[in-house]
Amino acid sequence: MGCIHCHDPHGAQPRIVRDALIEAIEKDPAKNIFAKNGKTDLKVISFRDGFRKIGIMEKADSRMMCAQCHVEYVCNPGTQQSDGKPVTFADPRTNYYPLKNALESLEHYRKIDFFDFKHAVTGARLIKFQHPEAETYAGSAHDKAGVQCHQCHMPQAKAKKGGKGYTSHNAIKPIQHVKESCISCHKDYTPDKAKFMIETIRNYTKGKMRKAEYWLGQLIDTFAVAKREGVVPTVLDQARLKHEEAHALWEYWTAENSDGFHNPEQARQSLAGSITASKAAVKMLNDAIMVAKQPKQEEPKK
Repeated sequence: MGCIHCHDPHGAQPRIVRDALIEAIEKDPAKNIFAKNGKTDLKVISFRDGFRKIGIMEKADSRMMCAQCHVEYVCNPGTQQSDGKPVTFADPRTNYYPLKNALESLEHYRKIDFFDFKHAVTGARLIKFQHPEAETYAGSAHDKAGVQCHQCHMPQAKAKKGGKGYTSHNAIKPIQHVKESCISCHKDYTPDKAKFMIETIRNYTKGKMRKAEYWLGQLIDTFAVAKREGVVPTVLDQARLKHEEAHALWEYWTAENSDGFHNPEQARQSLAGSITASKAAVKMLNDAIMVAKQPKQEEPKK
């Protein structure tokens, strides 16, 4: 990681160089997560007969620049959901940016026919998320207000001897620098109030994550009992689908680094959905276990 990932080495103009990100933006320039008013400020330059591409911006957009790394991506082999066949590095799906949020990701991976691994107990086809900060931030209150990543994580600084202000390139955690990051916009906040707001959102989200984990554990344990008790395969198949849903809606937030602060509303909705899916699977399995335990009636003798 260096300067040239975000800046042209000759004139320092803003740019992106990750081919999978450029491809994802090119695929849907009007509706991708960085688009404003139906377009994305990115001019794509191809060279080496299209083998490599660079995306040039008129004005720096740190949402795209940071999304070169802080994003969910696939860079590993996997398996097709439809038939269990391997997806190898020869397949473009192993160098891929979905650019989908927590509520859209599972359906998208089903659409492109890909999953990362199977659960050892339930056999559910699960996704291993990376660090989807860009997708989480898209559509949030701060994003709608026009705030970009660098304003909170690389805030303005001043030279020591009366020089001009400049964008600090020492990436920071805003909670440790609330005066520079938060209060520059929230003028009515004190440092203590800013920290309280951040910690309140993060603690609430962490609580929801722990509850989602509890119910995922209940789902897995109940599935093991159901399998042992001879519950019919059709019910087990339905429970696997619920496990896939509950896992994706929870796992996303274990990978996203803000503990929900980047998009509190989406975090709450996603984690509540995970809990609901797990509870539904537990009830389904327990009902089926009760049926499986009932003594079978002998057929009347002829």
